[in-house]
Amino acid sequence: MESSILPPLNSPGVLIACGGTGGHFFPGIAVGEVLMRRGHQVIFVISEKEIDAIAASAYPAYRFEKIPSFAMPKPFSAKMIPFVVAFLRAVWLCRKWIGEIGAKAVLGMGGFTSTAPLVAARTSGCVSFIHESNAIPGKANLLNAKFADHVLVGWEACKSHFPGGQAEVVGTPVRPSVATGESVAAARAFFLLHPDRFTVMVMGGSQGAQGINETVIGMLEHFDPELVQFLHLAGPGNADRIRESYDAAGIQSYVAEFCSDMGKVYAASDLGITRSGASSLNEMAVAGLPGILIPYPHAADDHQTRNAEVFAASGACIVRAQADLNSLDLAHLVAELGTNPERMQTMREAMLALAPSRSALTIGDLIEEAALDKAAAVGREMK
Repeated sequence: MESSILPPLNSPGVLIACGGTGGHFFPGIAVGEVLMRRGHQVIFVISEKEIDAIAASAYPAYRFEKIPSFAMPKPFSAKMIPFVVAFLRAVWLCRKWIGEIGAKAVLGMGGFTSTAPLVAARTSGCVSFIHESNAIPGKANLLNAKFADHVLVGWEACKSHFPGGQAEVVGTPVRPSVATGESVAAARAFFLLHPDRFTVMVMGGSQGAQGINETVIGMLEHFDPELVQFLHLAGPGNADRIRESYDAAGIQSYVAEFCSDMGKVYAASDLGITRSGASSLNEMAVAGLPGILIPYPHAADDHQTRNAEVFAASGACIVRAQADLNSLDLAHLVAELGTNPERMQTMREAMLALAPSRSALTIGDLIEEAALDKAAAVGREMK
């Protein structure tokens, strides 16, 4: 039975669905931290994917709950019945958690992990929000928008994809820990890297690490080990093999599957070689880290290419399609940037100019106002 005990009227709970990818998870955490600092109980709803479990392990004091997440199968598919059963269970669980913390608002950060929480919000009388951080929304958020009271987007370019002027531009939330102000020397010392070498961050994201990993490994033979070093986040199951490749090339590196302290990663790095998910790009902008962007070619509606184009147009990043890229070309590009400090400084300044200023606070304000209004209305009805 769902709990009928509500928290104090001035601090209604909030459910934040932020599972599936790091691009959903970390912006959701940023908003949740704003709300928790203001006294709201927050439950973070994530998927059963390994990447969510790894990311959540860095926040042991936060409450995470898991639901199954998979795309809707085709009509009349044999997968439809188990999908419906799993979906209805996910909705039931979300309604249960809403009752436990007296939630009055639900935020979905994208993907199908958000759909069941948004349906639960609709059937529980909660105010609902979705956030789309990419320049082009995915199929899941176009569906989720049908269940949401408010649609929030990261960029102006995304507004037109939601009908009827429904969307409000708020930027993409970034964790405060990304902009630590930590010195380059201290960050490199933390990762046991040389204090003065040109440092390249490599990060393929939670979905598309393999293509970037292979291209970067192939370019190592073209570098002087005395001039460059790498900070490589290789993705699940890849770290040992990647580390061996750097060791064989005699190039200093720090290699891990994942790092929970991205503020230190960005502070230690001069250049990023990354995919172009919106969350990572906005974090790099806050940190002033320019990048070589290799959009994930299998992203829905090729939204990563559109994200990358926004940053390339300002001169903050360079874009290369994976299909057109080889290890030698990438090595030449890294070497060119590493020996051109004036261009790197121009790119850093362009990156900082794209940084979202107060997105997490703005979203927190909107959710808090809606949740308090809903709680007050419930209070009046109970009198």
